[in-house]
Amino acid sequence: MILVFLTCLLTQAPKPEPAAVNAPKLRDELQARVKEDQAARFAMIDFMAKHQTGAKSADGRTAVNLSPEQNKELQTLIKRVKEADDKNTAWLTEVVDEHGWPGKSLIGEAAAHDAWLLVQHADAHKDFQDECLQKMKAAPAGEVAPRDVAYLTDRTLTNRGKKQIYGTQTRLENGKAVPFPIEDEANVDQKRKECGMQPLAEYLKQVEETYVKPKP
Repeated sequence: MILVFLTCLLTQAPKPEPAAVNAPKLRDELQARVKEDQAARFAMIDFMAKHQTGAKSADGRTAVNLSPEQNKELQTLIKRVKEADDKNTAWLTEVVDEHGWPGKSLIGEAAAHDAWLLVQHADAHKDFQDECLQKMKAAPAGEVAPRDVAYLTDRTLTNRGKKQIYGTQTRLENGKAVPFPIEDEANVDQKRKECGMQPLAEYLKQVEETYVKPKP
């Protein structure tokens, strides 16, 4: 039984925007780091789909049974993800110290979304995630996408064993995406709508399509 963290970018990507931003070098660096982040994670996702068993999770802990050779390959993939996360978190910490939370006016909408993705994956640094979430919430209107705040809110809550609000953090059970416990689940779709997200049922289907290997 092996536990690993898997995360896939399932939020709606911002539309392309003009190249003119206040910090183009920072924007470009974020794009490069997210490309590396996603390459490492999708390699993990592909591996888990290939070797999936009855119980695993998306955006949470994943359990699989592997041979010694497969386990060695998995450990290499885990190391790649961890190294990327550690490197990106250290770099983003410096960015936040210098600029505060890098929002739309500084780096553009797409790169601001990229910054969110890096802190979303900083699970080994929960206090940093909490700090960034507060800065994102305090940013002027239009600087941070509400959906990014929603995802990080759920991440920080589930990382501390609390109920999430928007149902973004899930696990897979027998090929079905199941959200971790949700506060006021009866009204979750309304809360998701307020943040520009699709209904929970549609999101769970999207998770399954991403993480579950189709049956032959």
